Amino acid sequence: MHFLLLTALPCIAVAHMRGVTSNTKFLDIAFLTETDVDETIAREANSSGSKLATLRSALETTYAALPKSDGHLTEQTVRYVLHRYFLNQHGWLIKGLEPQNTSWAHQTKQVQQDWSSWLPSYLQKKFQVQMQRGTELSALAEMVAVIEDLVHKEAELQLQEVYEAMGKDATMPLNRSAALEVIDMYALVFLVARNISVADPSKNRKRLLGFRRKYHGFAEMHRWLEGLVEEKLKMGQDVEFQRLKEVVWEVGDRYPEFNDQECHQLKHTLMGMEGGSRKPGRIPLVDFYNKSNHNHWRFTESPEYLRDLGALDEADPQRPHVLLANYLSSFNNCLRATSLYAVCCRNPCEGLLASLEKEVGGPYATPDQLAALVANLSTDTMPKRSGPEKLEAKLLERLRSIGSQVPLHGRLFAQWMHHAFPRECPYPHAAGTTNPQTPDEWMKAMGKSTSISEQQKQAIVEAYCPSVPEDQASKECGVETAELPWNDREELLEVNREHKISDKTSATPADEITTNEGQACFSWASLAKRIVPGLAILLGRRGLAKLRHGLVVGLLAWVGIAFEILDFRVVVASGLLYMLWQKATSPCIEIGEIRKTEKCEV
Repeated sequence: MHFLLLTALPCIAVAHMRGVTSNTKFLDIAFLTETDVDETIAREANSSGSKLATLRSALETTYAALPKSDGHLTEQTVRYVLHRYFLNQHGWLIKGLEPQNTSWAHQTKQVQQDWSSWLPSYLQKKFQVQMQRGTELSALAEMVAVIEDLVHKEAELQLQEVYEAMGKDATMPLNRSAALEVIDMYALVFLVARNISVADPSKNRKRLLGFRRKYHGFAEMHRWLEGLVEEKLKMGQDVEFQRLKEVVWEVGDRYPEFNDQECHQLKHTLMGMEGGSRKPGRIPLVDFYNKSNHNHWRFTESPEYLRDLGALDEADPQRPHVLLANYLSSFNNCLRATSLYAVCCRNPCEGLLASLEKEVGGPYATPDQLAALVANLSTDTMPKRSGPEKLEAKLLERLRSIGSQVPLHGRLFAQWMHHAFPRECPYPHAAGTTNPQTPDEWMKAMGKSTSISEQQKQAIVEAYCPSVPEDQASKECGVETAELPWNDREELLEVNREHKISDKTSATPADEITTNEGQACFSWASLAKRIVPGLAILLGRRGLAKLRHGLVVGLLAWVGIAFEILDFRVVVASGLLYMLWQKATSPCIEIGEIRKTEKCEV
């Protein structure tokens, strides 16, 4: 994205502001405090105004369609809906809100600490208490309102720092020219992801001049900012801090709309690179690197970084591809605009899923119902299919293989949507197979650059297999198929105890695997991990011999089930193993007695 060019601007610091040292960057300033969070939560909890009503209305459709436990959303599902809401409505990626059975749960401890730091720990703890109690629609709307209010609070505090950086007094009104200069400086801090150190006013004015010269999109950006100023401020009047504060709120709230234009341009550029592949929504890796030399986009991410982002398709090892939809929404195209969120390209698949949620009104639907609904959906790259009979036979077959009741929020349906809309819906990698991080986080964790080396590029070019072999040397590559890869692993947000799913599909957590028929089966490796240690202790220690009594074992098992400590399948499997052990160690078993003899007397 072109805002990354701004990181080349000079960052010289020579002044002090409110206890901020001369080497401090805007990104190092802790704008929000726990008091700010407490006050915001208290204010929203006591609010009954139109804002909460509007948020409830915006969340209602998704809320109704999500799986629930006793009529409430669980912590996992709350994270999911908050993550989706902010990304879809605002283009904000807020790390720390991801569902815990996604790739987030498989990150290293250091990466998890980096991610959770985006959302203050004390705010996460307060939210977690509410989530664990179960969350209704009103509480969900309050959580959204709290985060939005904190975003505005941080913008206000950052504007105060910009005032000081430009030598302005926040208690005094500014003329229109000075106000626009402050807004431009605020935009500079915003667009360089706050990676700019504090300096005195003269240095900052030089930076601003450099920003206006070097940022090739400045003229367009400045016109957009002027438009916001005109909307919020009356012509000819001096501008007070409180009024300018409303402008910077709009910058944060509406910048994603401005960013959408770049995202559309990037998508169009990537689509123009698909020609070397027979698979839609995929760019041959060799073209990804070579064709970027002929436009202003510079695609330099290494295969290792693309793989961790989840943007690399290596299903055909001879023809690695970049996944268009995954790359477009990946972290390397995000702008870390504030301490709370990054601005990312919005996921167009969210709009498609929201349409389905509205029509279905629940967490499950039949394949035929979904086929009819999806056939009438369209995007800028996929026209309506005019009825379910127009769906490709393979698509229909895949959808029906998921089961007679398809979970809307499961991995398999997300994968099916990727097949139906390969340029809009990202491919959902299985949890734990990707490691998505920002470039800075990845370099910190891996100790190397995210950019590809010339040697790597040359190796990729030499190993390249065209989609249709053109000469004898490339014939051994074989002809590329147009079929997209399919993985039968299912992952759901929650196991919904209130909903019984028939025949082919069952609600399974992320660590349970499905068969190639789409049927869910229990992970025997997981089962063994749960019961073997306990059995080893029970059967191996002489001091616990009395507890091996069949009645004691049975009683403990049923108590475990009654209090939901043990899974029924675990108990049954343990019981079978227990019986086999007793049979192997004593050919004669009588209730109430442990035999020491080798033979039984009748």
